[in-house]
Amino acid sequence: MGRVVVIVGSAVTTRNMAPVGDPEVEIWSLNDCYQFLPAEACKLWFEMHERDWFTGPNRPPGHLDWLRNPPMPVYMQQHHDDIPSSVPFPEDQSVADLRSRRYFTSTFSYMLALACHDLGQGDELHIFGVDLANDTEYAEQRPCAEYWFGRIEGRGTKVVT
Repeated sequence: MGRVVVIVGSAVTTRNMAPVGDPEVEIWSLNDCYQFLPAEACKLWFEMHERDWFTGPNRPPGHLDWLRNPPMPVYMQQHHDDIPSSVPFPEDQSVADLRSRRYFTSTFSYMLALACHDLGQGDELHIFGVDLANDTEYAEQRPCAEYWFGRIEGRGTKVVT
């Protein structure tokens, strides 16, 4: 078996089933999942929202402080000088490499695009804590995730949900 990437989202239905602590897997997470997921178990973090959203009232108190000092790089839309851990998402490289049109409807879709770029034949991608079942998620984000799942599987990576 090749590389195993595990994406952990915030949906309570399956997030606690993720193999956190398994040294054979690479954990990627997002947004404010550090509230229940030990950040030191994660290799990559994603916060792809606009600054006014991730610093606004939608985020828990201390979110910006956490982003400034996590134990891993945080993919964002751009580098922010006050967030030293921020790394611009390699969108141009990922999309160009995949010869794909730009199709991102959520932070999760950016994660899937990077997985599609980074993983290949014999690798696995496991998804926990991502339901895409409520109104906006189901209508807008789920079709995008299905698109990226198809692209990922087309490259020979097994997707496990």
